[in-house]
Amino acid sequence: MIDCQWIPITGFLIGVIIFLIATYFVIKRKMKMEIEDKVIEKIKHRQQTGLKKYGVTVKANPLTLLQWLNHLQEELLDAAIYVEKLKAEEDKREKEELKNFDPNSIVI
Repeated sequence: MIDCQWIPITGFLIGVIIFLIATYFVIKRKMKMEIEDKVIEKIKHRQQTGLKKYGVTVKANPLTLLQWLNHLQEELLDAAIYVEKLKAEEDKREKEELKNFDPNSIVI
């Protein structure tokens, strides 16, 4: 004979598990959307900054291909400089962390 007293508890636990899984995916999707929304806002802000600075949208800008490539190259060079600066800061931070590291502080 089957003991039926566990059926309601099992059903409840399955419901809780399904709820938790669904909640996880909703939160994960919301976080993704928040990140995408931030990027969209930054693009809109850059567009407004460009309009104020140049008085024209990128689409309406009559630059030649070579001029666009020069702009791109300048932006990429700036990005390379930013990366190098951040790498130097992280290297300094890691060296300082290692210098202050106490192997006796490790708890196993």
